[in-house]
Amino acid sequence: MSRMVKTSFDELCPYVRKAGKQNHVYWKNNYRKIYDHELLYCCKGKAYITIEDKRYDIHPGTLILVKPNKSHCFWTDQKEPGDLLWVHFDFIYRNDVYNLNKLVTNKNNILFRKELPLNSYVRPEPVLENGFTFPEVIRMKQQTLTEDIFRKIVFHFTRHEMLWQLECKVLLLQILNMVIKQSLEDKNFFTHHPAGKISDVVIRYVHHNYFRKLTLKEMANIMGLSEDYIGKVFKKETGEKFTHFVNKVRLERAKELLLHSDLSITNIAEIVGFSDVYYFSKVMKQYEGVSPSQWVFRHREWEVM
Repeated sequence: MSRMVKTSFDELCPYVRKAGKQNHVYWKNNYRKIYDHELLYCCKGKAYITIEDKRYDIHPGTLILVKPNKSHCFWTDQKEPGDLLWVHFDFIYRNDVYNLNKLVTNKNNILFRKELPLNSYVRPEPVLENGFTFPEVIRMKQQTLTEDIFRKIVFHFTRHEMLWQLECKVLLLQILNMVIKQSLEDKNFFTHHPAGKISDVVIRYVHHNYFRKLTLKEMANIMGLSEDYIGKVFKKETGEKFTHFVNKVRLERAKELLLHSDLSITNIAEIVGFSDVYYFSKVMKQYEGVSPSQWVFRHREWEVM
């Protein structure tokens, strides 16, 4: 089995190895394993796949993710053969992609062995910071858009023009983004996965983006949940409101700059995300009991002592 590796949303940067249209094949009893990840998207017709001990019926709009080192077999329906598009990819670029390409191109039959040789090429399974793992199967709501994106990926891969990898990367990120949002919304992921606290996601996002204008509406769009729900759960899990937490993170960064930089208070307020210096001063007084200039004077005096 493939190992798990904790990955942040920011780290997702897929590398497309191959892409194409699935032939009408029938290898129901011929099991395969792969080193990387493969996405299969059904445009029309029917097909079937068994991944280890789970069988999935594939209909138009079904997106299948075949994960590394998982035994699987695939076949299309004989009466209504499915038309599927596929992409082999890595969630994050690895410098052994060319060696892997050469290995599976020259010795494709090794994928149909009971065990994969050269385990070092097996890609890890990403687990995002909120505990989210990509599902093996999902019925896409935006079917026309999903099909269009897959066709563009195949087009750019086939043409292999100078920026084909960049084009495919951007397109595949759109697919991954759609899958994450829909999965969180459809399966109420956070409710059923205690390891994936909403507050963990929010806290990490704020620490990475405190200098921007941050709202619960933005978090709701990112996580595929309602503003009210995120706000209530965040308060329950942390004991404080979202806006209070954002201000505290900004203040901590502002205090570092006040002590260890020559920037003006106005510039610092702008850098850490406060709307203006007056609001910065108001928040500082609320949490520290003094204005920014008074805080600097007090703490520099302590440093001298």
